Amino acid sequence: MLETRQTHKHTSKRFRNRLLNILSRVFSGKNFLPLIQWNFLGKMLFFLIFLGVLLTIFSPYFKLKKIEVLRHDPSTDITVIQEVLSDLIGKNMLFLTKQEVKTTLLKKFSSLNSIVVKEKWPDNLIVEVGISPAIFNILLEKTADHFSLSADGILLFKKASEGLPLIRLKNYEKPLRSGMILAEKSEMEALIKIYHYLQDDHHIPVKDIDWFFYAYEAHFFTLQGVGLWIDLRESIENQLEKLHHIEELCPFRRGEVKYVDLRIPKKVFCGR
Repeated sequence: MLETRQTHKHTSKRFRNRLLNILSRVFSGKNFLPLIQWNFLGKMLFFLIFLGVLLTIFSPYFKLKKIEVLRHDPSTDITVIQEVLSDLIGKNMLFLTKQEVKTTLLKKFSSLNSIVVKEKWPDNLIVEVGISPAIFNILLEKTADHFSLSADGILLFKKASEGLPLIRLKNYEKPLRSGMILAEKSEMEALIKIYHYLQDDHHIPVKDIDWFFYAYEAHFFTLQGVGLWIDLRESIENQLEKLHHIEELCPFRRGEVKYVDLRIPKKVFCGR
C-alpha cells in the first residue's frame, strides 16, 4: 500500500513539472509574441470581412438602376411591363432573386408564358418575356374600352392590335383590366374554330363579331352585314354544317338576308 502511494506521488509530480515546462515555453518572449500576432491578425481579418459585408449591403454600387425588357411578340407593350417592374428599382442586386422578378410580373400579367431574367452586373437586369399572341380585339361597349385578347382567353394590354378581328362584348357589366381571364378555354376554342371555319376554310370573310357573353352566343357578321348566330355551348360543327344546305333558302353570301340563326338543332331561321 505504501509503495503504491509513493508511485502515485512521483507520477503526479512529474506531470506537474512537465505542464509547468510547457507553460513557461508558451509564455516566454519568443513564443508568446507570435501568439499575440496571430490573435491580432485574426481579429483584423474578421473585422475586414465584416466591413466588406456591410459595404456590400449598404453600398449603392449593387443597387438596381435599370431594367431592360425584351419581347418576343412585337405587339407586346413593354412600357406597361417596365412600369410594373419599376418597383424593383433601387433594390440590392445581391438579394433580388429571379423568382421575385417573375412573381412580380405574373401577378399582373398571367398571360406571360415565358419569362427569362438575366443579371447584368453590377446594377442592370435584362428581362425577356413571351406572351400568348393576341388573336382578337375586344370592345367593351359599355365603357368603349379596347383590349386585345389572347387564345387563352386572357385580356392583354388596354389597346387594340392592328389587323385583328373585332369582338364587341355585349351585356357584360364588370370592369375589364389587363391580365384578367375573360373567357374559359372551351369558349375561346369555339370562337377560334368558327372564325377559321368561315374565314379560312369556306372563304366567308368575317367583318366583326357580337359576343353576348352571358348568353353564350356569338353573331359573326360577314362583309355583307349578314349575322350568323351561333350557340357557343352546342356543337359548333353541327351548326356550321347547316351553311352548306341553305344557300338557296337563305342567300347569305349575297347579303340578301339580315341574319341566319343556326342555334336550333336541325333547324335554320333566316331573317330578311
